[in-house]
Amino acid sequence: MGAGGRTAEGPRRAVEAIRTLMVAKRSARNERTQAINQARAFILTGPDELRARFAGHRAAALAAGIAALRPRPGDAAEYAVRFALRELGRRVEFLDAQIGRLDDLIVPLVTVHAPDLLSLYGVGPGYDPARRHPMGPERGSPGGVRPGRCCLLPAAGRPRPPGLKPQAAGAILTGRARSDRRLYLGVVAVAKYLVLFGFTGETMRRFVARPSDRAAVVRELAESAGGGLESYYWMFGQYDGAGVFAMPDSHSMAAVSLAATSSGAFTHFETHELIEASDLGAIAERAKGITYQPPGA
Repeated sequence: MGAGGRTAEGPRRAVEAIRTLMVAKRSARNERTQAINQARAFILTGPDELRARFAGHRAAALAAGIAALRPRPGDAAEYAVRFALRELGRRVEFLDAQIGRLDDLIVPLVTVHAPDLLSLYGVGPGYDPARRHPMGPERGSPGGVRPGRCCLLPAAGRPRPPGLKPQAAGAILTGRARSDRRLYLGVVAVAKYLVLFGFTGETMRRFVARPSDRAAVVRELAESAGGGLESYYWMFGQYDGAGVFAMPDSHSMAAVSLAATSSGAFTHFETHELIEASDLGAIAERAKGITYQPPGA
């Protein structure tokens, strides 16, 4: 094989390497989310002391806290809850370390094989919160992405990578992307969703009695499913509030919606996928070739 062949082969091999590592990372993150959700369920139904101690903890703090529990023999049910929580916390810590090792391989591959993408506003590797070392811009910096996310996310209003069509939004690096979606060196565009919600009277009563930072809770919910929260507002009118989520695919958004609505805290939870205004021209052109026959016509 000549030099030209080797040059063409390099990027293809890099894409496959990135995709393989991202599959492993996604499964680790899913297991981590499952462990955190199980721990929260045990705490919710467990002894009052555990609820008071861990209620409101974000995922990282919760994992560290329950991993340090020291169950003592006594009441069998309470001992079992504490023991199970400790094991779940240690599982999360193990998975955090595993995700960090995968990031250590993913980030250099992306940096070497897609350097032009990293110069785009809103595009960059994630950040490893466990090791506290930067692998790209941190939150709040130009072009930064939220900590803990090691994927490339083109920012709204910026050019897409070459070959990445609008319909590629939400494609994921698991080999399950539809054939009409395109990936460019493992880089994906995320879909955005608007959520309109209304709380029950009991939920509002509890919030007034014990105010909390709801945006932080919702942001953790989105990040646990591999996405992010772009904005969160309370509002007058028919709904109590609204949020805009950036999620890797519709299944992730559906999981977030199901997790939220199953809590019983909402009277209304409405989800809409958002479309960039810049995509409307292409959508209109596609619509020209589609015909619809109304009923009875």
